[in-house]
Amino acid sequence: MLAAMIMVFCTPLFVFAAGQTELRDDAELFTSDEETQLQAELDAFAQKTGWVAVIYTNNEGKTEDNIKPFANRYYADKYGKTTAGVILTIDMEEQKAMRCIISAMAVLILFLMMFSVI
Repeated sequence: MLAAMIMVFCTPLFVFAAGQTELRDDAELFTSDEETQLQAELDAFAQKTGWVAVIYTNNEGKTEDNIKPFANRYYADKYGKTTAGVILTIDMEEQKAMRCIISAMAVLILFLMMFSVI
């Protein structure tokens, strides 16, 4: 179910913008090396597309019903409602084993591959 939520809530917003990136790992899912690698991939994506690229992990207990509005509001407040970009939000409040992280990473990798970034 989380994999489906991540796929749905990796929300692309379509308007042109200067590429910016943010890796916010409040849930502390990634090692320092993983953060470095993810940041490099986000930077390459943003440079190629001109989009904002955000990965935001947290432990706030968002459900399937409220994670999309939460992600949209976070993105809009920080980058604007008309700024092109994508946000991947992972909430680990109800940790459902490592497959959640693997699924999220797989979705992100597939998305980046679609744009031939990696």
